[in-house]
Amino acid sequence: MDTIELLKKVKIFTSLREEDLQKILGWSSIGKYKKGAFVFHEGDESEWLYIILRGKVKIVKHSASGQDTILEVHAAGDTIAEVAVIDGRPYPASAACLGESSLLKISRSKFMEVIVSY
Repeated sequence: MDTIELLKKVKIFTSLREEDLQKILGWSSIGKYKKGAFVFHEGDESEWLYIILRGKVKIVKHSASGQDTILEVHAAGDTIAEVAVIDGRPYPASAACLGESSLLKISRSKFMEVIVSY
């Protein structure tokens, strides 16, 4: 499945036209991550919205005692941390790849342009 077809299936983008999705792709970059690599850490500024193109990503909450709790596991077509990005709050948890993964990365400012126009 190509990237545009995947974006059409992402819940927050289902009402967008293909030309809008093309714009989003033009504003985006694709990051490739190895197994165990962190996409972002709890407390980081939420400057990016991520969409998983390939692979799986776990959302992990760190405790004061050093324990990690897996909150969710996301796969291709899922967005990560969209609420934090929309609200402009720091990421509430960390995201780490469970295997080789590719993620589309959209800046908060460009994502908010899309949200405001619809």
